[in-house]
Amino acid sequence: MSRFRYLTALLTCVLFLSTISFAQDAANDWQALNRQAIELFRQGKYEDAAIVGKAALGIAERSRGPEHPDTSTSLNNLGLVYQTRGDYAAAEALYRRALANYEKTLKPNDPILAGALNNLAFLYDLRGDVAKAEPLYRRALKIKERALGRNAADTATTANNLAELLRKRGRFAESETLFARGIANLEKVYGVDYVELAYPLSSLAEIHIARKNYPKAESLYARALAIREKALGPEHPLVALTLNNASSVYHAQKKYARAEQFVRRALAIREKTLGPENLETAYTLNNLAMLRVAQGANADAAPLFARALAVVEKARGPQHPDAAAIRRNLDAARRPSTNAGAPVRP
Repeated sequence: MSRFRYLTALLTCVLFLSTISFAQDAANDWQALNRQAIELFRQGKYEDAAIVGKAALGIAERSRGPEHPDTSTSLNNLGLVYQTRGDYAAAEALYRRALANYEKTLKPNDPILAGALNNLAFLYDLRGDVAKAEPLYRRALKIKERALGRNAADTATTANNLAELLRKRGRFAESETLFARGIANLEKVYGVDYVELAYPLSSLAEIHIARKNYPKAESLYARALAIREKALGPEHPLVALTLNNASSVYHAQKKYARAEQFVRRALAIREKTLGPENLETAYTLNNLAMLRVAQGANADAAPLFARALAVVEKARGPQHPDAAAIRRNLDAARRPSTNAGAPVRP
C-alpha cells in the first residue's frame, strides 16, 4: 500500500504596527506605507504588499537608521510577506535582522521582542525545523506571560503556535491544553467570531482527526471556515488554507468526493490569488492528486503531481523533503497498481 504525504499548514504570525509618531515627512510617509502594506497583506495581495513593504523599509533605513524601531517593524512585516509567498530564505534574513535589532534595543521582557521571536519560530516551524522553533516559541511565551499575563490575547497567539508545534510532534495532551487556553482567551477578549480563532480551532481539529474523532474535527473545521469566510470573504487565501486542511477530515474517512470538493475550491482560490507557481498552490495540487489516486484515477493524478513537483523543486530545491515526498507520490501514481493509503501529515 502506497503512502502519500498530505500537506497542510496551521500557524499564525505577528504583524507589527508602529506605535511611534514623528513630525518629519519621511516618518509620516513610512507610517502610511507600513499601514498600506499591512492592509494589502490582509487582503491577500502579496505581490503589492511586497512592493509597498520594500518602499517602507527603504524610507526607514534612510531616515531613521538600520536599528531604529521603524526599520525593525518593516523588516518583520516584509519578512511575513516573503514567508507567505514561499520565499523562506529571504524571510529568515529579514526576521533575523529584526530580532538582532530588538535584542540590542529592547528590554528582555518586552512583548515586541516576543513577537519577533514568535515570527522566527513560526518560519522554522513551517520549514520543519522544530528543534530550532520550539525554544524560540517557549521563550516568546514566557516573555508574554510575564509582560501581559497568562490570559492576554497576545499571549494566546504564541501559546497557540507552540501548541501547534507540539501537536505535530504527537504531544497531544500538552498541545490540547494550550489550545483550549488560547481559544478561551481570544473568545473572551474579541468574541466568538474573531478571525484569529480559526488557527487554533483548525489545529484542535487535527488532534481530533489523529484520535479518529471525526465528528468533532468536522465541527471545528466548519467553525473555522465560517469565521474566515465572514471576516475575509470567500476567496481569501486563508479561506483556501482552511478548505485545503479541512478536506483531510473527509480523506481520513474515505469520503473522497467530499474531500475533493474542498480541495478543488482551495486550488481555484490559490491559483487566482497566489498564482500557479506559488508553493501553497503546489501543495494543494499534491493533495488533489492524492484524492484522484485514492479514487483510482492515477492517470489524472500524475500530471497534477508533476505540476506540484516542478513548483516545489524550483522554490525549495530538488532535495527538500517536500520535493522528495511529492516525487514519491508521482512515482507511485505512475504504477498501475497504486492504491492510496492514509495521508501522511507533516
